[in-house]
Amino acid sequence: SPLPAQAVAEVDALIVPALAVDRGGRRLGQGGGWYDRMLPLRHDGVLAFALLHPDELVEGPLPTEEHDERVDAVITAQEWFLLEGSRFAAGA
Repeated sequence: SPLPAQAVAEVDALIVPALAVDRGGRRLGQGGGWYDRMLPLRHDGVLAFALLHPDELVEGPLPTEEHDERVDAVITAQEWFLLEGSRFAAGA
């Protein structure tokens, strides 16, 4: 059965779906806002990964609203990497 959103406080990493992500970590979802409400519940030090096909990583900035949460990294079938502006990137 599904876990409540508060269960995210107990995880070591998060993998979230996305239709697209830009290099700044802005994520395009399906418009329900569930992940935007869930991501702030994670503890400091917990990375949020977006699972993508390589062509779903876009160069230009995606449109966002004030409540939109960013992801820290991308996972594709070939690789994973931190995104620009991630709080886990070197020098951030």
